[in-house]
Amino acid sequence: MGFRKAIEYLVKDWAIKSNPKDFEKINESWLSAVIKKYYKGDLKDILERATWLGNDQSHYNKLFDEYDIDDLKELIALIMVELDRQYKLNHYITTIQKKK
Repeated sequence: MGFRKAIEYLVKDWAIKSNPKDFEKINESWLSAVIKKYYKGDLKDILERATWLGNDQSHYNKLFDEYDIDDLKELIALIMVELDRQYKLNHYITTIQKKK
C-alpha cells in the first residue's frame, strides 16, 4: 500500500507543479481522474497500470496474479525516468534561449 500511496503523491504533486491554478481540483480528485486529465501517451498508460497493480497489492483477492511487487517497482522506476526526462527537457528548453 505504501507504493500505491507514493504513486498518488507523485502523480498529484507533478500535476500541481505543472498546473498550479488547478491545485484544489487536483487535490480533491481521485487518482484515476488526475491521470486521465493531466497525463497523456505512454506515461498515462504506465501510470494507469501502476495504479492497478498498486491497488491489487492491497486486496486479498488479486486481479493480476501474474504480477507482483517487483513489477510495481519497475513501473514506478519507469515513471520516475519519464518525469525526470520531462523535467530536464522543460528546464533546458526554457533556460537556454537563442542568442540574437
